Amino acid sequence: MRTLCFLISLLISAQAFSWSNHTLVSHQLLATLPQVRDSAPVKVESLESFLLANEKALEVFLDQQEQWMQNNLWHYAPRPQDLAFKATGSKDDIRTRFAHAIRVNPNTKWPLYLQLLPGEKRLSPLIKPGSVSTLKNFDHLVSVQLVQLKPGDKASPVDIVTTATDEPDHGLDIGLFTDSNTDYGKIYGFGKQPFGNPNLEYGT
Repeated sequence: MRTLCFLISLLISAQAFSWSNHTLVSHQLLATLPQVRDSAPVKVESLESFLLANEKALEVFLDQQEQWMQNNLWHYAPRPQDLAFKATGSKDDIRTRFAHAIRVNPNTKWPLYLQLLPGEKRLSPLIKPGSVSTLKNFDHLVSVQLVQLKPGDKASPVDIVTTATDEPDHGLDIGLFTDSNTDYGKIYGFGKQPFGNPNLEYGT
């Protein structure tokens, strides 16, 4: 009986660890998809570079996505029209315009980096958690390796998407509601936070 309880506790702890590090599950799943696994590495570019090069296409795409969600998701809170992404050609505020349009934390760092799997090694230099996360507590990043990328580097799609699945834990979804006491939460139109403490950095 004790052995059974021990094995169950190990299983639960492993599941909890996977929940706190989404890359563990994501990489396993994505690596089974040939169209992702076998895709050629792509050239790394900054967020600003990508947004500026695709402004007009993004304006159309994000508007289409908004219309689809309004038409198909009964629980969806429509994006305020003033926040719609518009192609203006301005580099100075393009990050903020994009963050507002998709209604995420505009203080998100969005650095160029990869989150490695346990035991994985890369020659790329490590990047500090404070350069990745907007949170004050980095305990959730103590056990992971984050390596820095620079424009022009090559990265595989499976590594990119795997890294991205862990990003909400770095602050992307913090302060989005009207009672979060953030300037952006007051204009996003999501209403009051449905559960938890809206003033805690892990509230959402």
